[in-house]
Amino acid sequence: AWAGALGPQVILAKILAQARAKALVGEHDLEPHHVADAVLYLASPLSDMVQGHPLVVDGGMTLRT
Repeated sequence: AWAGALGPQVILAKILAQARAKALVGEHDLEPHHVADAVLYLASPLSDMVQGHPLVVDGGMTLRT
């Protein structure tokens, strides 16, 4: 029930912020399940407003170069 109180956008923003912070410090390597998570996000209603934007799933390597 707590997820509904925060709203999906707030939860997604928090998840993305945590992932971005981990990627910047190189806490973990990119694994197949990370790509699968991105695919699940794009297939979910949470991504309804995402159109024409490339989603880079590279563990933060793009930010480090």
